[in-house]
Amino acid sequence: MAANLVYFGVDTCHRLPVLMRAGYTVENCYSALQLEAVFDSSCPAEAVLMTDHEGKLPQDAITLTRSRSVAPLILFRDSNHSYAESAFDLVVPSLTAPGQWLEQIALLLEESRVLRAKSALLRAESRMLQHEAILLQRDAAELREKTRLERARSAHERAPYRNPFAGE
Repeated sequence: MAANLVYFGVDTCHRLPVLMRAGYTVENCYSALQLEAVFDSSCPAEAVLMTDHEGKLPQDAITLTRSRSVAPLILFRDSNHSYAESAFDLVVPSLTAPGQWLEQIALLLEESRVLRAKSALLRAESRMLQHEAILLQRDAAELREKTRLERARSAHERAPYRNPFAGE
């Protein structure tokens, strides 16, 4: 299944044509404003890809992606600089063969789709359970009121009859 991808920054190693030939729809964003527009669109990105061009990570794009999207974040390494890679769901070392990283991306996208589907099911189940809980609370309140009325009636029936005209 083809996916909508966003490539942030300069495509230094001509990965965009490879992705498009593999059947992906790819939008190239050069600024955080363009990336934000993609997140606001009706066709959101299923993954965001970027490079550490000239040894620099586009921190604004990373932050924006993590705050506005659940899409996997993929880093193509173009440098040998060291930094924490924990912000990324997939890190592709430089000089990795296209066939290899295309397979890794496909697997990551499938895992992401499965997780989103499971999440949607859990949210639906949670909404259903919340609705059931509200109904149970309402039933419990009705039962408490019924019990209170029944106790009052029973107490009234058990009370000895006192004739108001009889002298004690």
